[in-house]
Amino acid sequence: MDQPWPAISYAWNEGVALAYHVAGSGPDLLLAPGSVTHIEVLWEQPRVKRFLTRLAGFSRLILTDPRGLGLSDRLTEVPTLDERVADLLSVCDAVGSERAALFGNADTGPACIAAAALHPDRVSGLILCGTYAEAMRDEDYPMGWTDDDWSDFERFVKDDWGSTRGDRIDRIAPSVAGDEAFQRWLAGLMRQGASPRAVLLLAEMTREVDVRALLPRISVPTLVMHRTGDRVNPIAHGVYPKERIPGARWVELPGDDFVLWAGDMDTIADEVEEFLTGQRRGPASTRIVATVMFTDIVGSTERSRDRPPPRSSAPERSAGP
Repeated sequence: MDQPWPAISYAWNEGVALAYHVAGSGPDLLLAPGSVTHIEVLWEQPRVKRFLTRLAGFSRLILTDPRGLGLSDRLTEVPTLDERVADLLSVCDAVGSERAALFGNADTGPACIAAAALHPDRVSGLILCGTYAEAMRDEDYPMGWTDDDWSDFERFVKDDWGSTRGDRIDRIAPSVAGDEAFQRWLAGLMRQGASPRAVLLLAEMTREVDVRALLPRISVPTLVMHRTGDRVNPIAHGVYPKERIPGARWVELPGDDFVLWAGDMDTIADEVEEFLTGQRRGPASTRIVATVMFTDIVGSTERSRDRPPPRSSAPERSAGP
């Protein structure tokens, strides 16, 4: 039986290997899933495969595991925002993409925001879904997580990582609370996608990130989407960047899920298709239902090893909106 996902390749950024694959054809769309991911395991879940297949039906979908997650190199220290920005551009280099639309979700949103603001020559568009410009609560950012929220999350990672026991599933993916098969898949994605130590290192990065000062500098077309009832990142996290990115298109999505892969994904795909192509053909537009067609630029991964990674300067956490 053929594997359900395209062949995996690796880009390199200063010695760090970044797993990716390419599927479909059309405008370049780099999707860096947030929270926890594993680009092979994603294709094993039918509803996720349907979503990715839809994206690859109208774009050249570049799906990557961020450093520390999935098939990319594991973490030994807290990653920086600059490193994550350079990672995104290194994957684009590896596939020969001069300009790509960046799709950020949860903790990958800030890196996509920074890349769009600091490297508009490499970014054709910005798509934010269920993400934020800052994670922690400040006096001027009341929707962020509190210290108690972070302590609760750290206890979960240390004691129950890879489990959907208790009320955790009701918070992160309430729409699948009764779907035992999806819950088993999600628990497996967590275990295969990241070790508890990697999750805690990423959490330290997330606590410090603040790209609010970059929002007014974004000049590329931008689509901001957020589920109205997100129980982890409230919708105010999405309202904040849409009000500060010039000309941003705003879409309120139905549902209460934090997990991108739960709930209604057809609406997300519809919005992305219209944003990238100007058309909205819907699920029937998918042209690669059974076999995922994918391409890679011959020798591009080898070339990326020899190309110096892009540099960026992220603002300090103290920067205001």
